[in-house]
Amino acid sequence: EIGMIMPPVGINLFVIQGVAGLPLQTVVRGITPFVVADCFRMLIIAMVPALATWLPSMMS
Repeated sequence: EIGMIMPPVGINLFVIQGVAGLPLQTVVRGITPFVVADCFRMLIIAMVPALATWLPSMMS
């Protein structure tokens, strides 16, 4: 999801802007907390790889 929100592509930003009829600055201000939370989650998973590998390890 981060790839569809962040520049240089940011397709979802333009879709939301067009559907809602809001200025791009308003849309970016609205999604900023979600992008920060996504980056925080990615950082935690990168620092503690066991979180990402626990479930697949249970399947084998």
